[in-house]
Amino acid sequence: MAEPSSDGFQVHPDDLSAAAAEARTAATRLTAPATCEAAGLSGWRTAAALRDCGEAWRDLLAALRTELADQAGKLDDTARHYRAGDRTATEAFLAPAGR
Repeated sequence: MAEPSSDGFQVHPDDLSAAAAEARTAATRLTAPATCEAAGLSGWRTAAALRDCGEAWRDLLAALRTELADQAGKLDDTARHYRAGDRTATEAFLAPAGR
């Protein structure tokens, strides 16, 4: 990551794209067990609590995966907009005079 500039605000689109890729990678690694091992506790009061906990855990991880994927998309969109702005500014300065 680039050092902050003392001249003002800077954005590095490649850093935004890299962060988006990392967020997607993290999202794919967030998995919960397919089943909760509460079946082995049949008849125990803790079985229902363990099953409920496992279901809540799966739901929370699914929500986190969705949020990370959404944030990754927003980071990519932001990088794309900065690149387009940079390209437009560059083209404006390089355009022939009188245009």
